[in-house]
Amino acid sequence: MGKVTLDERLVIDLMCWHLEGLHEPDREQRIKAGLQAKLDAIGRRRMYTQSRTAATPEEREKARQAYLDAAGIHEDFRWSQTYEERRQQHDD
Repeated sequence: MGKVTLDERLVIDLMCWHLEGLHEPDREQRIKAGLQAKLDAIGRRRMYTQSRTAATPEEREKARQAYLDAAGIHEDFRWSQTYEERRQQHDD
């Protein structure tokens, strides 16, 4: 497992919640939102990595589409070619 960076505000909220016992509804919401945002970012990063390192071009393209969907990239702003097709054009 790699390292994860958390926002300072989230770390302070977590410390107050767990160490000081300050269980306030606003703090709880910030903690949940911050952790969910971080979990989403980790998932997107894994999808991106898979899109670049999968064993076959088909697996890479499937992972690329999943990453673009998760990142909220609209269809109109996506390359119509796969990474391999663009790389091949560039090399020619």
